[in-house]
Amino acid sequence: MSFLLAISFVASSSAQVPILVARFDPESQDQLHIASQIPELLASGLDDLAQYRVFTPQMAPAVGEQNAAHYLAQCQPQHVTQCTLKVANAAGARFALTGKINTVSQTDKENGGTPSDRSGDEFDFLDYDDSDWDIQASPDRRDAVQMDFNVELRVLDVPAAKEVSSFQQPLALNAIDDFTDAVSFVLMGIIDDDPLASQQVRTALGGDAVKSEAFEDLDTAYSYSPKNRPHLTMEELLADERGQMQPWIEMGMTVQQYLRWWNSKNDIQEWNKLTRGRRGHVMFRPTVGFGQGPWNTLYDGYYVLYPDTLLLLESHAYQVNSVSWGGIFGLDIGYGLTSFLELEAGASRGGGTFSVNFTQEIFGSDSPSMENTDFVTGTLQLHSGLRLVPFPTSVLRPVLGGAFVYWRGSSVTSHTDIPQDYLPEFPAPTMIGVQALAGTELRVHGSVDLFLQVPFQYLLSDMSAQVSPESADYPADSEPPAEAGRLFIQLLAGAQIRL
Repeated sequence: MSFLLAISFVASSSAQVPILVARFDPESQDQLHIASQIPELLASGLDDLAQYRVFTPQMAPAVGEQNAAHYLAQCQPQHVTQCTLKVANAAGARFALTGKINTVSQTDKENGGTPSDRSGDEFDFLDYDDSDWDIQASPDRRDAVQMDFNVELRVLDVPAAKEVSSFQQPLALNAIDDFTDAVSFVLMGIIDDDPLASQQVRTALGGDAVKSEAFEDLDTAYSYSPKNRPHLTMEELLADERGQMQPWIEMGMTVQQYLRWWNSKNDIQEWNKLTRGRRGHVMFRPTVGFGQGPWNTLYDGYYVLYPDTLLLLESHAYQVNSVSWGGIFGLDIGYGLTSFLELEAGASRGGGTFSVNFTQEIFGSDSPSMENTDFVTGTLQLHSGLRLVPFPTSVLRPVLGGAFVYWRGSSVTSHTDIPQDYLPEFPAPTMIGVQALAGTELRVHGSVDLFLQVPFQYLLSDMSAQVSPESADYPADSEPPAEAGRLFIQLLAGAQIRL
């Protein structure tokens, strides 16, 4: 193992870094064979190093419906960066290598260093052997002929969707290890964010063998990491890119999408997650709050007994719900249908009071017996509907929603015993209504949001009292109350967790 390789093992991180070795373009048609072998040669050399996990387009997952290798091969030269980033992103690569072959020259030392034209010859790098480094040269000329291929390499930071290094490195058939080591050191410097790597590499390789923009100006390159990108206006972006290849085209975006991504200070992988929004996600929203609802219930029973036999002479009773304020807690679950639309369902409990009034009167007596008791109760509230959350990439997003609502209270016997021989038991009250919701979400983490929402609910069911018997004439002081209001408002807050 070479000296350079030993340094790279010591200096680089122990965790394997996934790297895609992509396409290398020839400068001319004569160099097609050479260019086609560079990726496999480079992948084979880097894969021998423990710190890298290297793969080629043939090993990457499909891009849409298309094989990754075919997709990359058909990409136009001006769009190679965009295509490489798409393949690398789909494969989960941290970095990608691409580039081109600038020159192919053969220097004949016997002719005083004059290049001879053999650029069309085909050389099989993968069958290279130290004992026969130039299979095209006769044995008596191997020491006099040196094949040099000037390879321009570009290192792409996949999450940042940005080129972070480009450098030229000669490749000689009798120095393949030096070529692989040089590329490894460039990657090592970028991965470890080590500005001193430039001097170490130049010293180890003997001068200017590596000419890397990342080493020349590594601090500048990293100043454009996602969190440190300067804020751009549309005018600045268009003026800066005038006469150049527009970066939004390379990334497959519109100029507006590119500007939003740039100013978001997210890397491209995180941005892709944000643009997917709610699609395919399951959302859990525990909620707490305070508001109105049909939380209170009143049961009122009045009966008259014969004095001697205590047989029932007369009875009447009613049960009615009323609107009140109370605490609310619950859980909503949503599923993202699109990036901004979700189907949701939820259950909550609204706190209220169940009041029970019993009046017993003995016929002919002037002092009826009265019992009035209040019980803490809860009303179950279920809802199901749609929630609309536009602008999925924004940190602060508006929320709109609509749903159907179902309420179910409790019966009097769930709180106390009643004289069932004299008074009826009404079923637990149930009601239906509709809900409109407005609110906002604030992203605090990639999968966690805080939210504040205001549901407006309208009761559709009849809220008049249940009475028994229906034709009873109530005493003036025991008349069922009039129907309460039908419009409720609530204030809810909580945290949303996306899976």
